[in-house]
Order: sequence, then C-alpha cells, then structure tokens
Amino acid sequence: MCVVVPGSFTAVVSACDPLTGLYSITGQISIVNPPGQLNSGTDGYVEFGTTCSGGGSSPYVATGPFPDVAVVTIPYTITGLISNGVNGCIVSALFYDNTNPTNPVLCTSAEIEFNAAEPCLIDFRYYEFTNCCTQDVLSFGPGKTTFVSIAPGTYLYTGPNYQGLETNTCYTVSNATTQDPTFFGNLPDVPPNSTANYTEAVDCNDTAICPGCDVPCYRLYSCDGTIPPFNTYTDLSAYVGEFVEVSLIGEPSLGCFYVQLTTTGSCADAVEVEVISQDCNCECICYTIIGEAKAVFYLNCETGEIDNIPLNLPQIQICSQVYPVISGPIPGTIPVITSSGPCENDLTTGEWNCPPECFVLTDCAGILDPIYATKPSLSPFAILGQVVVLENYPGTCWEIEDTAECDCAIDVVVLQSYEDCPTCQNAPKYKLTNCDDQTLIVYTSTDLSAYVGQVIIRLDCPGCWYIEEIEDIPSDVPITVDVAYVDCIECARDYYLLTDCTGYKAPIITYTDLSQYVGSTIKIKYCPETCWTVTTTLLATNAGIVIPDVEYEDCEECLLTFPCICTTVRNDSTTSKEYEYYDCELGVQTFILASGETSERFCIRTWAQYYPETDYIVTFGNCSETTPNIWECPPIVYPRRSVQPGYNTPACTIAKYEKISCRSADVYYKQVLYLRYGISDCCPDENDKWLIKKELIDLDALRDPNYECTVVNPCCPNTPSCGNSSCGCTSTIPCNSH
Repeated sequence: MCVVVPGSFTAVVSACDPLTGLYSITGQISIVNPPGQLNSGTDGYVEFGTTCSGGGSSPYVATGPFPDVAVVTIPYTITGLISNGVNGCIVSALFYDNTNPTNPVLCTSAEIEFNAAEPCLIDFRYYEFTNCCTQDVLSFGPGKTTFVSIAPGTYLYTGPNYQGLETNTCYTVSNATTQDPTFFGNLPDVPPNSTANYTEAVDCNDTAICPGCDVPCYRLYSCDGTIPPFNTYTDLSAYVGEFVEVSLIGEPSLGCFYVQLTTTGSCADAVEVEVISQDCNCECICYTIIGEAKAVFYLNCETGEIDNIPLNLPQIQICSQVYPVISGPIPGTIPVITSSGPCENDLTTGEWNCPPECFVLTDCAGILDPIYATKPSLSPFAILGQVVVLENYPGTCWEIEDTAECDCAIDVVVLQSYEDCPTCQNAPKYKLTNCDDQTLIVYTSTDLSAYVGQVIIRLDCPGCWYIEEIEDIPSDVPITVDVAYVDCIECARDYYLLTDCTGYKAPIITYTDLSQYVGSTIKIKYCPETCWTVTTTLLATNAGIVIPDVEYEDCEECLLTFPCICTTVRNDSTTSKEYEYYDCELGVQTFILASGETSERFCIRTWAQYYPETDYIVTFGNCSETTPNIWECPPIVYPRRSVQPGYNTPACTIAKYEKISCRSADVYYKQVLYLRYGISDCCPDENDKWLIKKELIDLDALRDPNYECTVVNPCCPNTPSCGNSSCGCTSTIPCNSH
C-alpha cells in the first residue's frame, strides 16, 4: 500500500510563442513518501497532464527512483499548448505505484488551476489531407484535447474510418492557415500521430507503402530518361512489368517505356496514351549518381521490378533498365547522373554488375605522361570535371576522363581537388617547419591558408609545426590539422582544463603545471567557492595562470566542504527562471520561479544554476542535520522594535492632548502664512487661548508621576505655638501643586 502526501504544486504559464501560437507550462510538486523513492522497496512514477489548450505534450511522465529525502521535489514541463486565453484550466499530477508493472496502482492525485496564455496569432494552422487517388481534400484541426503534430508528407492512413478518412488509403498531408476562428473551431480533430494510424511514404507513387486506388493507375518509365515518368488511366493491365512503345492519342511515338501498376498513386496529371508496339526493350545500363536525396527509383535488372534505395553516399552505382528517378533531393543540391555503358551479367550468379571503369589522368601542364587508373573513387572527379593533385606528384595538376582501355593502370591517391587547371596550378603551397628541429621540414598542397603564420599539431605526426606559404614544393604530403596555436612557445606548453563540478562556471584553460592533480578535484585561490576537476587538453584559448589551493579525491569530497546554508531566492527578472542546486546530501534539486516570485526556505550546498544579476538571495544561517540525511533550516528569528508604538499624553486624555496640540499648531501655521505671504487670520480671537493651553499641558507634562514626596506646609514654623496663624498653618499643600 502506498501512502503519498502531496505538498506544494506550481504551474508557471509561458507567453504565447509568436511563431507557433503555442505556449508551455512548467512547474513542480513537492511530495512526501512518493512511490519509487530510493530504499522504499517500491517502483513508481508521476504523470502530469492537462486537457486544456489541446493538451500539448501531455502526459509528462517523471519516473523513479526519486531521492531518499523527506520532501521530494519533482519538476515537469508540458509543451505544445494552444494559446486560447481560457481561464480555469487544470494541471493534474497522478502518482502511481508501479511495483507490479502489469497492474500499476494509482496512489493519489493533485491538481492546480491555471489560465491559458492569451492568443498571439491571427492565422490558425490546420491540416489538409489530399486523397492520393481521388484528390479530395479533408481539413482537420491540430486537436482540442491533445495537440497533434504531423510533418508535411505522404502517409498511409491505417486508422479507423473517421470524418471522411478511409482506412488503408494514402493521403498527402499539408499545412494550411485560416483567419476564420469559427471555421477553425468547427474542424474535427486530426487523428493522433501514431504508428497505428500513419505510415510514412515517399510520395503517392510509393508502391512499397501505399495500396492501390479503386481506378488502376499506370506509371510509365522512359528507357533513356528523355521523358520524365508520367501517369495514365489507359488500361495497360496486359503490359504491366513489360516494355511497350506508346504515344499520346493521335501523336507520334514517345519511345519505349516500362509499365508499372501504381495502385498506390494519386495518378496526378494522368494522360491518355495508346500502345504502338510491344517490340521494344530497355538495355541494362550502369548509372553513377552523385549527390544526396531521399531515394532513387530504378528498374532492377535482376528482379525486373521498380526498386528504390536511399542516396546518402558520395556516389552510388546501379544497374537499371530505365533512367533513374531522383525523389526528395536535398535543398540547394542537384544530383548528377551519368551512364558508363551496359552492365555485365554474371551467368553463374545471375547478378548484373557495372563494368570496370578506366580513367586517364592528364597533366594540365602537358609535361608528364598520362596516367591510367581503375580506382572507383576517381569517378566523382571525372563526372564533375574536377582537377586533382596526386600523392607522389607534387606541384602537378591532373585532369580526369573516362577511357575505354587502361594501359599499365596504377594505383593513385587524391590529395586535393580543384574546379579547373588554372585554379589548381595557382593554388598556394605550404612549408611546415618543426619547432624543435628546424631541419625537419614537410611540404604540402593541402589547403592550410587558415593557419599561415601559426603553429599546428598534426594528427599523423607528433610535434609542433610552423606554417608558411611558398611558391613551389619538392614533395607533397597530405596534412590533417588537429589544433592550432599562435606560436611555438604556446604550442610547446602543456594545457589543463578545469571544469566546474556543478557545471555553472565556464571551464578554465591554464598552462600552470597541474600534472600532479590530473584526475583529481581542486580548489584554486581567489575562487574558493568552486570545485574544479582537472584534465589535460590541447586547447589554449584564453589560457592563463591559476594557483591550486586544496586537492580532493573527487567532486563529492570537495563539495561537502561547503557549509549547508538555509536560503531563499527571489526572481527579480521579467521572465520565469529555472533553478538548480545541490542540497546538503549533494542531491540535485530543481524548481521554477515566476517573475517576482520568492522561493520557500531551502538548504543548499552550492548553486548549479542561478542568475546573480537578477536574483535577490537571503540566507538564514547554517542548516542542521536533525536526523540522518534530513536537514532543516534554523528557526525563524523575528525582529522586534526597540521602541514600543504610541506615546504618552500626561495630565489629560489622548483626545484632549491631541486637540490642544493640533489647534495650537494651526495657530502657528497661520502666523507663518501671515509673515511669509501676508495672509491674515480672519478669526484670531481664540489664538491666545489655544497657545496658553498648549503651554500649560507642556508644563504639566514635566511632572514625574513616579516621584515620591512628603506633604509640607512651608508657611508655618515647626513650633507648637504656631496655632491658627494668618498664614494658614492649619492647611497643607500637596506635592506637585506648584
């Protein structure tokens, strides 16, 4: 049985994203005894979600194990919510005990209310589904309860029949927008984007994915590529998988074509054709393709069927009976297709293979004899008409062309390629001099223009090498640069990388000798509040000097030397911020504060993420470990006033004292008006009365009510014969009566 006690629950709403019209919610929940807590013997998870604003990426699932602390803080983020300004939305947190994975138990739940972000877009985005067969268009909203994101493309819909969508039918999905909120609000929700509903296809003609249309559609592929593939509804069922000569109705012959039944296609731009003859065939040709694209469609010479492969290599070679068709080229690139003659059929295996290629390399300067080579990697340079520099032929540029016969073919290694001979012949060349041994020199035509005047370390050879440009080279060695330095002195140094254990501070690069600390953790002087791990590096960017102070075995040992301090932080920035810190046991805790929000008190060893420029941080002393692994802040000390509120009004009531004081002050104010501005008092008759009363109560206030005195009669002598004298000896005068 699980006993879960939810605590504070937050939900911070972001502003509407002006690019997408969406917003997100971030927050956290504090909980005692969650399922899946370390050492609890249980497994569990928390599921955060909302049905408001389309639901976005709900549910957000946080899985255990959770830290073995008294109060566990679990953050969450829900994205993709539609900014519609709805108030009173709910985020729920469901706590499940998953100790028995086949039957998770809901332990408890919690909710928090929030208001959706106000809309920021004029245009509302929705989806249009175009039926590949009928070209009918269906419109769907992105989802009112759960936001559904579908990338534009062609998909086989395999879900149930829904709002005009037919199962096992291919649709082209595209984005559309509207400014009509009523139209947008009435759109049905698009079916969820899952493998149960959608299977991506290359296009409507992807026969491997999309099923056939009710009306058969035929796709015709030209043998030589002079006419791109096209569709027809003309009944060519008798010629599927064969070659026919066709023409448009009443027009001259278009040539020989391979017929494919495209039961999955939309038959877009279909034309009517007529068969002229079956007496034609397409030869199996070797094609070399250079570039990148989603797929290449071709007629496999071995299977006699249209096949496709991805174009993701520098070049591919295929044997095809039709001219290859490129689908989905990378934007900004144009794949290059060349043919190198008929493929050869291996009668033993039945395989079709491209014939061996022969290349002739000609010296641009016409000095050296031509070179013959059969290396396949030369094919792209020959196709693109590029000029190359070869290993062991320094200073010589070579043009590459196909040739029918190879005489004494040799192996060659291309070092560099150029657009043409003039570019290659005028290309800069470089001299590399070893910093430690000036007699050790290497020459290269590798492009090192970015390193001239600098010192490099090579991947293939140790040492530091100074780079300078020269006009000619006696030899040519390919160079691969590892790292560059300003000069030989900088290159010769050993460098060390200091990485903040918390990841907050930027790494430090130093050339101070820290060899004895490699693999350890240190504190450095003038920065004692940070622990640094020490590793070696080749980088010298902004390298400086550090002074090591104390060495530790690892980050944990170092971080535990910091006091655990009770802290609060206020986010004084204008946006929500996410904070991360190490608690007293070095567990990583996170929380989010909205703009102007102040956190509860918490115990912290050190920050991993905070914002000192805009944070207001208050500390309350060191935390104490009340029980093992449980740390608490010290009791709050409330400040007391040194002076009690109120004041004394001796000799009379408060009302009377204030009345006299205010009336006398008013008299003085009128006197100032008269003396400064000449404004006379129209009712001066009682002014003197209130001033006298003020003087009397001020005099009366001088009495000490706690003073002890004796009753005396000062006018009578202390003699028994005084009697009833005229001075009134029989009467007494009390204290404070003068």
